[in-house]
Amino acid sequence: GLIMLQWLMDDVVHIRAVNICACIMYILYNYGAPATPLWLLMRWDALFILINSVQVFRILQDRSSVELSWWEQLAFDNTFRGALAPMAVRRVLAEGKRETAAEGQPVVTRSSTVCLIIKGDVQLTVEGKEVATLSDGDFLGEMEYLSDKDEPSVDKTRTTALTQVEFIVWDNEDLRNFLGCESEVDKAMRSIWNLQLANRLEHMDTLLRRSQIVEALRSYKFVLMGIVAEDKISRDECLFLTQYRLKNGITDEQHLKVLNEIGWSKELWDRSCKGACKEAAKAAKDAKDASVMAKRTSE
Repeated sequence: GLIMLQWLMDDVVHIRAVNICACIMYILYNYGAPATPLWLLMRWDALFILINSVQVFRILQDRSSVELSWWEQLAFDNTFRGALAPMAVRRVLAEGKRETAAEGQPVVTRSSTVCLIIKGDVQLTVEGKEVATLSDGDFLGEMEYLSDKDEPSVDKTRTTALTQVEFIVWDNEDLRNFLGCESEVDKAMRSIWNLQLANRLEHMDTLLRRSQIVEALRSYKFVLMGIVAEDKISRDECLFLTQYRLKNGITDEQHLKVLNEIGWSKELWDRSCKGACKEAAKAAKDAKDASVMAKRTSE
């Protein structure tokens, strides 16, 4: 019954405590029930009690309050709170090396490392394009660690300190050896990394969509400047502009903003089109609906 009970629990301390009680019951049974005590089984149960007791002591020690230094406290508050106990955080940080990068200097200067930003801002660029700005509590190099690659793409990725940056750096191999002996810490670290990677990918996707919209609006402005060079706008030109707007998600507000930038008002635009744009918009919408219907039919 006690063995079944422990599988219904989530807390490691409770599981090990129930296991200790079960081993004690086994010892009592193996001593009194048989005609001759089963000393071999009792010794094994005693060993299991010792192992679980040591592990319970370590876990409770980790969960006990401990006074952290200012930079350990920052790491705990910004990264590990709710995932690891203060003592476990101290052990993780002790496995790394604390370093500082001045403004404008690279933060990651060698391969096969994981970095945790304690304080400061870091710009992350890939092939010369900014993809994220990282700050207190963010990791660097965790994707390489999780993918088990020995050589990162250092030629494509750059990390530059935007302010003075305090950070902890771990060698990948040393960190793997440490986490291999600390299953609970390893689980917590991977959970933190997965959450940060998801947030970072979402941010990168937002930046990509924003840059695509900016580029589409810039191209749309150049096209408009060429078309409005003549006072009259043809139906074919309106159809082209409408299709371009639908394809790139350019709203009416963005269209009017671009018109204002080139010195045109909505009234002047409507007068120059003389209904051609309404016909073009209807034709473009009908074409889009027909395309959607054809796709659904094929599926």
